Amino acid sequence: YTQNPSQLQQHGESLWIVDSASHTAISLDYNGRILTQLGQPGTALGQLNAPIDIAIDNSGLTHILEMGSSRISVWDKQGKWQGVYGEKLLTPGSRKLVLNDHANQTLVIDSWQQTLLSLDPMGKHDIALPFNGIIPERFSGLSCLSTAPGKGLYLAA
Repeated sequence: YTQNPSQLQQHGESLWIVDSASHTAISLDYNGRILTQLGQPGTALGQLNAPIDIAIDNSGLTHILEMGSSRISVWDKQGKWQGVYGEKLLTPGSRKLVLNDHANQTLVIDSWQQTLLSLDPMGKHDIALPFNGIIPERFSGLSCLSTAPGKGLYLAA
């Protein structure tokens, strides 16, 4: 199915595989059957360019972080492309995407700029927190991010 899987994400009864080499995101059932395949190689709207991470929000929209196009593409439950956001804010260093549904925000780790970027629901810049100074030196290679409802933000290096 894949050439270079960059992320696995379990959602409901399916497993999502993001493949940066084939420029696709594939949803499989537990028997290995393809349920949905999103994207095709390219930089045009509705295409994927080196996708690196995926997150599904509470309404079922699929958000795919594209390292190659420095944007987040959004797809509906039926696999229809809905739009993009973050295009002027993200860099090819954007590596990890987390949807914080309980706070209505999108969080992205940017390893090039060494920041944790928060985008509002319209994809506009909300806040950027630099790693240096507020995060101990051992987190300078920040690569993992997750949230829990009412629990806060979890970071790991």
